[in-house]
Amino acid sequence: MRQLFLPLAFSMLITAGHARSEEAGQAGPPGEAQTLGAQIEKCFSPSSQAKGRVVIAFDADAAGAVTNPRVVLGGEGEAEKMLAAAGIRAILRCAPYKLRQAGEVRVPFVASPEEGQAGIDIAPTSGPEDRPAGVDAARLRSFSYQGLTVRLEAPAGYCRIDPEAGEYERVVWNSMDRPSSAKEVLMALDIDCATFNAAKAGQPGRPKSFFYVIAPTGEPDVTVPLSDFLAKVHAQQVKRIPLTRRYWQSPPVGGTAVVGLDERAVYVANRTVDASGKVTVSGISGLTMLRGKQFMLNLFDGDGTNMRPELPDLMTRAVAELHDLSK
Repeated sequence: MRQLFLPLAFSMLITAGHARSEEAGQAGPPGEAQTLGAQIEKCFSPSSQAKGRVVIAFDADAAGAVTNPRVVLGGEGEAEKMLAAAGIRAILRCAPYKLRQAGEVRVPFVASPEEGQAGIDIAPTSGPEDRPAGVDAARLRSFSYQGLTVRLEAPAGYCRIDPEAGEYERVVWNSMDRPSSAKEVLMALDIDCATFNAAKAGQPGRPKSFFYVIAPTGEPDVTVPLSDFLAKVHAQQVKRIPLTRRYWQSPPVGGTAVVGLDERAVYVANRTVDASGKVTVSGISGLTMLRGKQFMLNLFDGDGTNMRPELPDLMTRAVAELHDLSK
């Protein structure tokens, strides 16, 4: 599959011995958490060089099967990488798990060889009491970026792409991810569930719609308040890529334009038009900042749809949920 698209990039917008597992998320009652911990312990065999603290998250379906094990906190140095690898191996080897409900599970692993810590001490860290009311577990997304755990809710109708889950998902992810030399990195990716489910049924195809999050590489933390950061970015970009009446008139024109600003993000619309005047890509991005880290959320259609009217509302909701869920 060829490069699909990353319509907007940060470069366009920004100028300004022995271990134990402490606790496991998702498992609700303490008894369930202890059962999960005991099960993982049977497969947990870290190296004596493993040291530090990492948090491993994975997704569990209704049958307890595991997908997308990932490091969401820690794992920076070699010792923590060893610990993370041991934790992921244990989670995969001992699956499936008997859980009260499907969703994300988090397991913090701690290694302290000098203290002779061994075994697993599980206590629940997430679950219904940790998940805000109204949040759909199937749509909850989580990733780690420079020590910050970010959580958000994907719009309804989008399915998560896990590059480790199979060839199709790997190809889709790689087609969207930029090379290591790029100024941004892909953190999370969803595609329309119709295409996703068709691919799972043996009929892979080009996704019609994408929801994804990118973050800059090599950018220092933002040190000013969010309101000041957004005001500066908005002023810069209104001058550079202003919204004009022509942008919304027919026939559609290609290009990028700032379309809004609220207390959480600057919003930018993007449309690509081919030589015949046909829309090929359209969508909206939300540029925001969370605890000094910059993120860009993107909702784009690649099936010729011209700016779905619901996209701005979907984007403002996604940005709001990122801020609310990552507190």
